[in-house]
Amino acid sequence: IHQPTPKTVDSLQRLDHLPAGVDIEIRLG
Repeated sequence: IHQPTPKTVDSLQRLDHLPAGVDIEIRLG
């Protein structure tokens, strides 16, 4: 199991809470 760096975790959390992040996730999905 790879432990994500705090920077990665912070980025993922921001993407989860930002509409823009959700939009990007939908486009990539």
